[in-house]
Amino acid sequence: GETSVTVCLKHHQLLVDHYIIVQEGGDDNYLREWVLEGSNDGALFEPISAHADDCAVTAEELKGCWPVSSERPYKHFRIRLTGPSSGAKCNFCITQLELWGWIRGDDAQGK
Repeated sequence: GETSVTVCLKHHQLLVDHYIIVQEGGDDNYLREWVLEGSNDGALFEPISAHADDCAVTAEELKGCWPVSSERPYKHFRIRLTGPSSGAKCNFCITQLELWGWIRGDDAQGK
């Protein structure tokens, strides 16, 4: 199956500028291959940022920050594994996900 985590902002959309992932130390399951995706209906996701052999998060540096160039705001965000973690497993062990950017609420959409 697919290994992922999805966040829904319900009444807002976010034009994401960068994001941060924090992982817990002590276990060799640091993300290496994944994609950050966005959606407005929760069904059809578009890639925002893809990573292959990304070694930003390690036992010494448990946090990674990545800038993105999203051209549109989204209501749903998904981090989906596309390959094994540093321990050659498909474990998804994150303790924190931060999405940074500009919020757009329902009022801004004319609803």
